[in-house]
Amino acid sequence: MGNLQILSFETSSSICSVALDNKSVVSQLSEQSANRHTEVVLGFAQKLLDEAGLRLSDVSAVSWSAGPGSFTGLRVGASVVQSLGFALKIPVINVSTLQALAQEAYILHGIDDVFVAMDARMSEIYCGYYKLGSNNLMQPEIDDYLVSVEKLSIPNCKTYIAGNALSEYEENICIPSNIVGKFDDIFPTARAVSAIAKYKFYKNETCDPIKAIPNYIRNKVV
Repeated sequence: MGNLQILSFETSSSICSVALDNKSVVSQLSEQSANRHTEVVLGFAQKLLDEAGLRLSDVSAVSWSAGPGSFTGLRVGASVVQSLGFALKIPVINVSTLQALAQEAYILHGIDDVFVAMDARMSEIYCGYYKLGSNNLMQPEIDDYLVSVEKLSIPNCKTYIAGNALSEYEENICIPSNIVGKFDDIFPTARAVSAIAKYKFYKNETCDPIKAIPNYIRNKVV
């Protein structure tokens, strides 16, 4: 258990990030690179491994932000973890992008109850509602879903709201009085993916590389 090394990837948004969990020490590299994910992602991974004195063959598993998110970005992530998984004969861990965003809110601000609203374009929003559970991980209260801006409904309880949909559709979103605070500058990160992935690894919630498939959730429109 003590020798676990997980490489994690977040390519679903305009920020590309890669994290390495090396025996519970997590390091991360990131860049605002909307059109350069393919160019930088493997370089980030190699740099993290080099700095830790590790080789690719030392990696125990790979994890990624599996969606929802940018279609192009998710395909980049899927390609990377599938390739590494097959080449190294190691498992893949799929992590919800919205759960990673909620986890990042917890990492940054200690938020333990958050409604996630991420821009899905075409006047639609990816939504999820998360609360802090065991092992300091944000857990879903409902399934992630897609909703049009005009049909957005925020839980009627004291909670925070996080995600870039707030700034993208601020004129169309009515923030109810029960919202304690809002953060439109939080994005999912590889370090957040890593935190969730480690827990899933020990629960044996891994998959074969062929099953690293993006979750677009376009078929779950509310």
